[in-house]
Amino acid sequence: MPYVDIEVMKEMLPKILELMKSPQLGTKVACCHFVVLAAHYLRTDLEPVAGKIMANLLTGTFDRNATVRKNYAEALGQVSAYAKIHRQWRCSRRYGRTSARLGRAASSNISLSYARRLRSVSTPVAGLRRFSVKENEQPLSQALATEVINALLVESRKQDMTYKRHAITALGQAIQATHCDRFQQLYDIVKVILSKESDEEDNEGARQRREQLTALKEAAYELLGKAWPKEPDTQEKYQDVFFEHCSKSYPTSSRSTQLAILASVTRVLERLAILANAGEPMETDNPTNRDKAISTVTGHVILIVDYTLHLNKTEELDKLRTIYQSYAQDLSKDSSHEIRTKVENIKVHFK
Repeated sequence: MPYVDIEVMKEMLPKILELMKSPQLGTKVACCHFVVLAAHYLRTDLEPVAGKIMANLLTGTFDRNATVRKNYAEALGQVSAYAKIHRQWRCSRRYGRTSARLGRAASSNISLSYARRLRSVSTPVAGLRRFSVKENEQPLSQALATEVINALLVESRKQDMTYKRHAITALGQAIQATHCDRFQQLYDIVKVILSKESDEEDNEGARQRREQLTALKEAAYELLGKAWPKEPDTQEKYQDVFFEHCSKSYPTSSRSTQLAILASVTRVLERLAILANAGEPMETDNPTNRDKAISTVTGHVILIVDYTLHLNKTEELDKLRTIYQSYAQDLSKDSSHEIRTKVENIKVHFK
């Protein structure tokens, strides 16, 4: 991809668009993957040809095959980020504001009865406007926010996987917008989703269920990232469980699910209270909690070393070995038997 610039892309585009019409599933998916990579590398340079690519991708989103629809929709979203804003949209927005000003000016010259009749006719279609004007926007009441969250929590417990995915996606957006702390309730929902195993049967129905479950799990990880609580007490209760689950699930997950896990972890790290208060005295600075903290950290180090060995990342492994050697001598003489044992376990992993 580093060798593909916009000129090369323009030259290749007709052939790519022709290949995207192929009846072969693998060809279609490969073309979508190439388009996504091109969008990542070219970014705004892709703007001149983005319209042609999007028109072709939009057709693919109506394909009978669920895998094709999913890949075309993902590629369409990536390319649309660098597409040129249509002139008609700018005009519509400008004309909409002008119409609103003219309407307010004209309203002072009509009778009260006529105004009421006009309002009764226009109210049902008021929600069909193409954009929302955010000037002088009123804040959402806490009671309404709570009611919306409660309704979405109920819908997120439904059994149908496709419906459930849309419900938890909406729940994540609502919690992110309202800043409500309902993490315990939504974690109970997400925990059930993430514990489900994929159907191993090799038939069309089983494949469809696997795709639905994968998409549902990815939405669940997104929900955890968006709904991560601000309260330090709630964070402390769930942070170990969250990171331990992510570290165990990551190696066995598909690539798309791995990306969802990493995105969720990134969102959590950005709001993690323990990192925000790095300059303040920590609970582990107290000698009574020291042994527990060191034991927990060494346990995490063992997991990281195992995973690095599994990936055969020699450079990263050398860095971990250097860090271990700088602390091993002191920790091997520690008064805690548990800490000394874990230090020896790490040493065995490095051999």
